[in-house]
Amino acid sequence: MALSVIHTTIESLLVVFYIFVLFIIISSKAKTLKNAFYTLFVATGIADLISLCACCFIRVNRELGLGEEFRFIMRWCLILSGAGAFAHFIGNLLITFNRYSNICLLNKYELIWTRKNIFVIVIVQYIISFAAFFHIFKAEMIYIRNEDGTVTYNGYEKSFDIISTCTYFGGCLIYATVSAYFNVRILVKWKRWSKNGRSLQHRHEDKGLMIYTMLVSSCTLLMCAQMIIRSVATFADMKALKFWISMQYFWINDVMVSIPPFFLALLSSDLRKEMVDCIRCYKLQNLLRIFATRPNRRRSVVGKF
Repeated sequence: MALSVIHTTIESLLVVFYIFVLFIIISSKAKTLKNAFYTLFVATGIADLISLCACCFIRVNRELGLGEEFRFIMRWCLILSGAGAFAHFIGNLLITFNRYSNICLLNKYELIWTRKNIFVIVIVQYIISFAAFFHIFKAEMIYIRNEDGTVTYNGYEKSFDIISTCTYFGGCLIYATVSAYFNVRILVKWKRWSKNGRSLQHRHEDKGLMIYTMLVSSCTLLMCAQMIIRSVATFADMKALKFWISMQYFWINDVMVSIPPFFLALLSSDLRKEMVDCIRCYKLQNLLRIFATRPNRRRSVVGKF
C-alpha cells in the first residue's frame, strides 16, 4: 500500500492552521477570547492536534508497512489517538453545555464557569481520556508477515480490543444522547426568544457560537456512527466490515477535527478580527524592515565614492 501524499499534505496543512488559530486565541489580549468558551476550545484543540498527529502516524505505518521496530511509537500513537478522540467528545460536550448555560442558565453562568472550575474541568477531561485507553499500554501488539517478507501491524490482542471497543461504544452513546439533549434545549430556547424579539438583544457573537456548537456536534456524530458500526462488527466477528470501517476512521477523524478551527474562524467575528490584525501586523513589520534597510544600502553606496 503506497503512501497517500495528498492525504498527508492535507493533514499537515490542517495542523498548521489549527496551531495558528490556537496561537491567536492564546496570545490575544482581547477579553472576549479569554472567556470559558475559548478556554475549552483551546483545551479541546490541543487534544485534536494530538489525535490528528497520532492518527497520521498510524495511517502512514499501515500504508508503508513499517515493521516491529516502530512498535513502541505505534503503541503510544494508539493510546494518544483514542485519548484524543475521547477528549474531543468530552470537550465538545463541555462546549455544548457552556452554550446551554449561556442561553438557558444565564443567571448561573458566571457561578458555573469560574476560572477554578474551568481548570478542574480541563484536568478531569484529560485524566478521563487517558485513563480510558491506558490499558493499551499492556496489550500485546500483533504483527503479520506478508508474502514479500515485510511485517505489518494488524492490531492488538482480542481481549484488549474488546475493552477499547466497549469504551468507544459507551462513550459514543453518552455523547450522542447528552449532546442531542442540550442542542434541542438550546434551539427551543432560542426560538422562544426569536418570537419575543429577545434574540435581537443578544449579541451576534453568541448566535455564531451557538451555530458553531451545533455544527461540531453534528459532525462528531459521524465519528460516533463509525465507532458504533465498528463495535457491532467486532462483536459479530465480521472481519471484512471491521477492516473496512476501521480504514474509514482516518478521513472521518480529519473531517471531525477540521470543523472546529475553520468554522470558529468563520462564525466568530472576534476571532476573525484578531486573525486579521495579526496578519496585518506581520505584514507591517515586514514593510518596516524593508524600508529600514534601504537607507543603509544607499549610504554604503555613497560611501564608496
